[in-house]
Amino acid sequence: AMSFVCCVVLMICSLSLCRFKTLGDKSKEAKSCLPHCCCGVQQVDGDLVMLSALWDKRRTALAQLEEQLQGLPALITDLGTITSGLAQLEGDFEEMESRMVYLETLCCQCEQQTVKQQHLKELESYKKKKRKELHAFEMELNSEHAQTVAHMEQLVQQKLKQKQKEYEEAFHQDMEKYLTSGFLMQRGNTTSTLHHSTAPPAHCTTTTTLQHHKHTTLPLSHCTTTSTLHHNTVPPPHCTITTLHHHCTAPPVHYATSCSWI
Repeated sequence: AMSFVCCVVLMICSLSLCRFKTLGDKSKEAKSCLPHCCCGVQQVDGDLVMLSALWDKRRTALAQLEEQLQGLPALITDLGTITSGLAQLEGDFEEMESRMVYLETLCCQCEQQTVKQQHLKELESYKKKKRKELHAFEMELNSEHAQTVAHMEQLVQQKLKQKQKEYEEAFHQDMEKYLTSGFLMQRGNTTSTLHHSTAPPAHCTTTTTLQHHKHTTLPLSHCTTTSTLHHNTVPPPHCTITTLHHHCTAPPVHYATSCSWI
């Protein structure tokens, strides 16, 4: 088709030149210009092919662009939908972030509560252990104290028994002296006091009454002797011994010896 067009163009040119030249000149000129015209025709043919290909390409691109332009409203709508979806997703992400922070806070509180409960259990176990140790220590101290008190009471009991034995021996000596001689030596008032802080109070009383009628003829065996001893099982902290003597100036004479443990 392009060759045909080129031929037509050449023919028109040649017809226009024929008006001013002769046929011979025209033939010579045609023969001389024929190679040049062939090269020009080939070049023009190549340019036309390139232009045709470029036109096809542009037309295809234009058709595609037209199709894309037709789909542009839908694309805009989709973009709006995507934008609104992104905004909603952003809100959801913020809410999720706040919930994650709250969940993290709850996890920290649970962990702290677990540690607190563990510490409370350890503290309760430690308290129970210390209570048991304290109870055992109190029992040990009570046992030691009871042993100490029993030992001290035993010592005090022994001392008081020894003192009582000494007083009884002195009393028997006085009785024997009176029974043999008929009178007692005037010793005045004698008071002896023993103190001990560990023994509870008790009462022990010893009373001796001697009656002798000096103006009668009664024998010495008729003298009346009364001895009373009262005591309990716990030794007294205070012991007072009092001896009273009177001169035999008038009948009857009463000799009284009293020992009071108060």
